[in-house]
Amino acid sequence: MQLNILKDTLPASPNIRLPRQKLEALAVIVGLQEKVSERAEVNLIVTGDEQVRALNKQYRQLDKTTDVLSFPMERDEYSDVIGEIYISLPRASLQANQFQHTISYEFLRLTCHGLYHIIGYDHDTDETAERMEALELRALEALKKQESSLRS
Repeated sequence: MQLNILKDTLPASPNIRLPRQKLEALAVIVGLQEKVSERAEVNLIVTGDEQVRALNKQYRQLDKTTDVLSFPMERDEYSDVIGEIYISLPRASLQANQFQHTISYEFLRLTCHGLYHIIGYDHDTDETAERMEALELRALEALKKQESSLRS
């Protein structure tokens, strides 16, 4: 599975750099673990609270912002895109501080969460939430191991 990080979607913020290579590697890992076609593509859009709030209101009838929204799409003969993930930059920054980890890790965490939603997982019960969290942790751990082996 490939991740397309769309350009010109990141609000002006000189202090924040997306971990592009790690995000792309994470999409490959999730795709391999879940047996998603290598040709499948997911668009990642990093934006502000206003756009996320508008999308949340339009598609989920929730008039509030959130950290990440995922929109699965049907793949067709004209496109390999299977979904879009929207991440709120202000929310990601806030949560990175709140959870005491880097903004890069927060982007990885939110992207991973969005990828699992795109391929059909949800967290509407305690059981499904635990399953989804375990899968996310497994993928993030695999990314960490991959990085370690590349440094060795």
